[in-house]
Amino acid sequence: MPPERLHDVAELVRELILIPSATDRPDDIERCIDFIADTLEVDGVRVDRYSSGGNPSLVAMPRGVTRPDILFTGHIDVVKIAETSDYRARMEDGRIVGPGAADMKGAVALMMEVFLNAQKRRPGSSVGIAITSDEETGGANGIGFLFRKKGLRAGTVILPDSGSLLEIATAEKGILHIRITEEGEAGHGARPWLVRNALDEICSSLALLRDRFAGFTGEDHWHPTCAVTNISTPHPANNCIPAHASATLDIRYTHQEKESELLALVHGSLSARGSIEHLYGAPPTTLQPDPLFIRITEEVTGGSVRLIRAHGGSDARYVTEHGIPVIMSRPNVGGVHSVHEWVEIASLGMLGKIYDTYLERVLKN
Repeated sequence: MPPERLHDVAELVRELILIPSATDRPDDIERCIDFIADTLEVDGVRVDRYSSGGNPSLVAMPRGVTRPDILFTGHIDVVKIAETSDYRARMEDGRIVGPGAADMKGAVALMMEVFLNAQKRRPGSSVGIAITSDEETGGANGIGFLFRKKGLRAGTVILPDSGSLLEIATAEKGILHIRITEEGEAGHGARPWLVRNALDEICSSLALLRDRFAGFTGEDHWHPTCAVTNISTPHPANNCIPAHASATLDIRYTHQEKESELLALVHGSLSARGSIEHLYGAPPTTLQPDPLFIRITEEVTGGSVRLIRAHGGSDARYVTEHGIPVIMSRPNVGGVHSVHEWVEIASLGMLGKIYDTYLERVLKN
């Protein structure tokens, strides 16, 4: 990518970071979508705005195109951080650093530039871009809504939300979020022998779950995992034994397991008074990266592409369920979900060149 275009991308990344479009700031999410819509509204391009469940999104395509050959997709919602003052961007060691730089405003800015450049060079090019704002909370009202309810379709979708410049994802784990609860009796902390401590029961159940999940094995952790993400009781007093205690679990699993089997495993780790609440679930995803994209990546970078399996989930699940192939790699990033997120500027330029070359070859056919 020429230096002047890369400079424009870097400036756009910084502008997007400065808009604190965190999941708890709906007005700023709307403002960020407005900014992107204004940027994409150029001659010959139609920008359609949508909203589902209070989550705004947009789709931009050349006028007259309804099913683009290539569709770029991304999200601008970021996980919330403690202070609004931390929503700033800085340049450091060839990187842009700031909340959302890695996940995924760096990639969104790049896709916007590539899309606009394609329309400038070849007006009417069969390329589209969809930007959503709810990926961090499941994606059902963003890409899920656009593909399931509005009929959005494409020949191939590019979603730079996993992997790296030389790592292209071929699969993603399934997701299972649940809350487990144990019941006991309230009591005074000075007399623990008189009551059943619900928090003790939760700790026992979690210890058993840890041991059971430790029995899963596989190369590069490609097996079910269970992370405890929260433990809570309703009692704020330090000397009060809780009658109720709960914990939330983030379980990830491969195509070899079934959600029902994992729920049964968890249930079998609880006491007779324990219960399970299903919070969220998404199946494992199989991706289909285009061999041409892989070859172009190697041509441009001079490196060897490694096909990987991603442990996280993404909006790709809403695309692949319609039989549409998804290409998933991204710039080199780090510090995801922290105030120190970063995206490497040089890798943005390299990925931009890969995108430009891929579009040129695909759209010539």
